[in-house]
Amino acid sequence: MRYAATRAALRELLGTRLAAPARGLSLERDIHGRPRLAHRLARESVDFNVSHSGEHALLAFSRKRRVGVDIEAQQTGLDWQSLAPAVLAPADEAHLRALPEHRHRDVFYDAWTAKEALLKALGVGIAIEMTHFSVLGNSSDAPDVHLIGTPSESAEVSLPAVTAFDAVWFEAPAGYAACVAWSRSALPALHAAL
Repeated sequence: MRYAATRAALRELLGTRLAAPARGLSLERDIHGRPRLAHRLARESVDFNVSHSGEHALLAFSRKRRVGVDIEAQQTGLDWQSLAPAVLAPADEAHLRALPEHRHRDVFYDAWTAKEALLKALGVGIAIEMTHFSVLGNSSDAPDVHLIGTPSESAEVSLPAVTAFDAVWFEAPAGYAACVAWSRSALPALHAAL
């Protein structure tokens, strides 16, 4: 039900932005599974991204930039430490471990949402290993994106492109972490590059 409600809201908001009836909009997925408008001209006029977790959804729209979002319910029973090797780059883990222990879980979720939002904005989802770039560092408001080593040769998209995006964490409902990412380049230049 939540998935259907999120998709209905997405269609309504896209219809408003495009001045078109929501029921007439067709959505499809690109080769990486990222949702997009099926009609090329509509797709070139607005970019969007969607995430949902638990009882909340997060939607982002832009007429000028490529966008990505992630929201995650911070599950108290989740063993985040077992996920850390797949999510955190060594620099992320060092930053997290330097913080007071009571902040570890929240900072892990911050890293997770930032990495997922950036990769979704890039258009590859988690097809690229999250450990090849770091997001934790100097700022507590915005991810500090740095490449770590080189991605595997099997990666379909060049990981350095992730550094062409900005992101910010923002206040989410209690018990959630959320991040939005966007390209620094305008959509036409980005589409040409991808």
